[in-house]
Amino acid sequence: EIVSRDWSSDVCSSDLHETALDPAPLGERLLSIFEHVFIVNLEFRTDRRREMEEQLGLIGLSLEHPRITLFPAVRPEDPEPWPSIGARGCFMSHLLILREAKAMGLGSVLILEDDLDWSRSFLSGGAAMLDCLEGTSWAFVHGGYEDTGSEGAGSGSAGLNPVLPETGLQMTHFIGLNGIIAPVEAYLTAMTERPAGDPQGGPMHVDGAYSWFRKDTPDARAWIFEPAIGVQRASRTDIADPKWFDRVPVLSAIVGLLRRLKNARAGRR
Repeated sequence: EIVSRDWSSDVCSSDLHETALDPAPLGERLLSIFEHVFIVNLEFRTDRRREMEEQLGLIGLSLEHPRITLFPAVRPEDPEPWPSIGARGCFMSHLLILREAKAMGLGSVLILEDDLDWSRSFLSGGAAMLDCLEGTSWAFVHGGYEDTGSEGAGSGSAGLNPVLPETGLQMTHFIGLNGIIAPVEAYLTAMTERPAGDPQGGPMHVDGAYSWFRKDTPDARAWIFEPAIGVQRASRTDIADPKWFDRVPVLSAIVGLLRRLKNARAGRR
């Protein structure tokens, strides 16, 4: 039972200097915390599927693992009433994953976007980072985030830091849920039944929906990894309309190469 109290000062610090020479065991360590991993992937984005397979390989896992599901992302024909087709598709993909997780009777689940790269911090000190999470009472965990400007998005200490309920976080490339799958699924379902802009929460970007849930459910303890456990690799977006250079075949190939070089320089791949 989650007891309401002031836990905003709690921090679990991890020794990021404890370098793991071989990051491969991190995969099974991850699966000791999350009962199942869902990876959101549009079927035509074979490039992201291939890159995600590479990322799983770095931690000793693969898409063939029985507890990893490559989930076919939703691609609706029109955006209404969401702000874009991509936003609607992302929201519905997460919602359908939560429904499947509930049907499977899962207690904990990890949802990854297919443009995730493990951070260098995770590949070198991931065991300590995961130890922090395993020893903590948690309902939400964010593997990386962008603060929308609210107070309370972590303390800045290396390790696992609390997120205050009123803090809005962007990005959903690494979202973990524990013991709250059914209520979050019901909350997002209710949003789909309201008009856009409804004061109780209507169709919106899914990261906003998670933030609304946390604000309305302050006893659901939420945490973030600092530094990030995973980062978004440079890649052509599917949330918004593609940039003009992504629509021209020759330029798209050149931009793709530049993105891969950028990711390599950042040490993300």
